[in-house]
Amino acid sequence: MAVTQIVSLVDGKETLKRSLQRFSTEKIVFVTTKERIKDALSIRNEFALAYKMPTEVKILENNPAKIINELKGQKNAVLNIIDHDDLNYYLISASFILGIPVYFSNGHEMQQLPGPTSKLKDTLSPDQIRILNNLKEEATHEQLAALAKLDNDLLFFYLYGKNSQIGLIRLGLVDDYGERLRLTEFGRLVVGS
Repeated sequence: MAVTQIVSLVDGKETLKRSLQRFSTEKIVFVTTKERIKDALSIRNEFALAYKMPTEVKILENNPAKIINELKGQKNAVLNIIDHDDLNYYLISASFILGIPVYFSNGHEMQQLPGPTSKLKDTLSPDQIRILNNLKEEATHEQLAALAKLDNDLLFFYLYGKNSQIGLIRLGLVDDYGERLRLTEFGRLVVGS
């Protein structure tokens, strides 16, 4: 099975070359920051010419989950951790949340990192999913309770949690702006996954 490798590459060009020999790859997507775009473009061009395969560069700004969400539509997308780039920590978290396999490559072999067996969305209750789906636009507590067909106490429980239960707000899926509620960017990604 050929994959789309997502990599954040600083010093691991040789490791990536060896991993291409061991891992059937049809495309490479390099993730970088604005500060390192010139180096990333140079590496991308080198790999595109040497391996005659499509390559792409994505700039990571503030939201790694957004990039991973865009890339999960790529054919058989996997995150390949090649070197100790700080971006990898953010990309790993986003990949686990959105259900993209994460591999670590040491140049000789690739091993899949164990992660959650399900996506975050799969762990939410039907009521929680209904709340998130009904927050496509901002709403007051009362409006959301009516849209989600929940009484106010149950809505409050799902939003704010109680005892050992963590609510949707603390999970980072919903923002509370006093009288108004809305999905966070992360919440939009989870609902779309």
